[in-house]
Amino acid sequence: MNKFLVYFQAGFLPSLATAFTSQTQLLDLLTKVGGPEAQAFAVGERERFEEDGYPEGAYMQVSRTREAALSLGVTIAEPADLGPAMFDWANSVTEALRQPLSPNNVAHQPFLMVHAAGNNAGEVVHNLNVLMFTLSFLMIEPRPELVAQWEQTTGELRRLAQKTAETFAYSGIPKVLRGMGAAIADVVADIVRYPLRPDDGFYLSLLGKHIQNEYFSLLDALEFAEEAFEVASQTAQTGSSPFTKRPSV
Repeated sequence: MNKFLVYFQAGFLPSLATAFTSQTQLLDLLTKVGGPEAQAFAVGERERFEEDGYPEGAYMQVSRTREAALSLGVTIAEPADLGPAMFDWANSVTEALRQPLSPNNVAHQPFLMVHAAGNNAGEVVHNLNVLMFTLSFLMIEPRPELVAQWEQTTGELRRLAQKTAETFAYSGIPKVLRGMGAAIADVVADIVRYPLRPDDGFYLSLLGKHIQNEYFSLLDALEFAEEAFEVASQTAQTGSSPFTKRPSV
């Protein structure tokens, strides 16, 4: 078992597991503030989520999180459901995994930073997912509440970009991860520079596709990091990083 890999996975997986919860909360908001067309759209989206297996996907990430934690000797309970309490569950996972590690212990510090790096990367991916759905809902009805959600999420992404760059730059981070923080910060900077034009459907469509590309690129980067850890566990380190360039889109 590569402990660095497991701590990294246990960092980002909870954020992927809570993505479905954020999506349904956005649908709840659209249903509450939208007109008849928006409400009909929300009903259709809920049906699509079920048909496309979104809940099953969330539970799969929950299972992966629990498996990663268990391999570190930490037992994580399964959440009762995929409602708002999922966010408390994700926070409890972080607390449970970090509790045995002391920031004052030099041997523990690299694992704490790898876990923090994974956590920050997962939160960036989560928030990009929120942006994608916010844009798609704005195209149905440009409600000020959705504009406020966009502003809140882009602000959170700016904060996360700085945190992510700092955690991945830590000297104790394995070399296979070292360049990923800069790549993520680059993606965020590219996205948040675009202004929001709520009444321009064509512009929103293009922006949404761009964000979607970046979202899937970062998911690929996380998967690539997992594979790189596996390779590094089986072969000698060469000193090079698989993240010397920004993930291609």
